[in-house]
This record gives sequence, C-alpha cells and structure tokens, in this order.
Amino acid sequence: MIKHAMAKVRDTTAFLNPGQIPVITTDQPLYVPAKQIQWPECREDKFVVMFGGLNIDMLSLRSIGTLLRNSGWTNAIVEANVASPGTSKSFLSASSVTRTRQAHQITA
Repeated sequence: MIKHAMAKVRDTTAFLNPGQIPVITTDQPLYVPAKQIQWPECREDKFVVMFGGLNIDMLSLRSIGTLLRNSGWTNAIVEANVASPGTSKSFLSASSVTRTRQAHQITA
C-alpha cells in the first residue's frame, strides 16, 4: 500500500511538475516502512520521505521540555494555578500535544 502510494505521488509529481523531486509525509508508524521502500530503489535525490506535521510538532515540544527541565517552570505553572503538579510535568514530555499547546499559549 505504501509502495503504491509512493508510486502515485511520484507519477503525479512528474506529470504536474516535471523534474521536481516528489515528497511524501507520513506519521511515525508508516515512516520506517516508507524509508525501507525508498532506500533500495531510490535515494533522497529522487524521492523524499519525511515525518508528518504531528511528529514534527511533538518532537519540537519535547525539545522545549528538555530545555525547561529543572528550570522551575513546572513550579511556576502550579503556583499560577494553571495546572496540577502531575499535569505540569507531563507538559515537559509532550505526552498530550493538545494540553501542551494550551499550556504554552496560556503562559506565553
């Protein structure tokens, strides 16, 4: 199924924009199989497979959480009555993207 989708993306891109390198984005469970299909047949100069927006968002939020760890940020969130201690610690690991986004919006 992934190989078929990649072939369709390649054919459509070649038809609409000849010479352009096709790009496909996938979520994490499909990323590894797509990369395994991509590498034996063509390198990234012929087809690009990348993480989807949700994965990129989660990784960026986790990176921010790593920077904020041991900074006192979770204590400030608790003292401001924005979230409970357990919830404020979960923001650092971005276990729930929706809640983490809301916390960043509230504190910004």
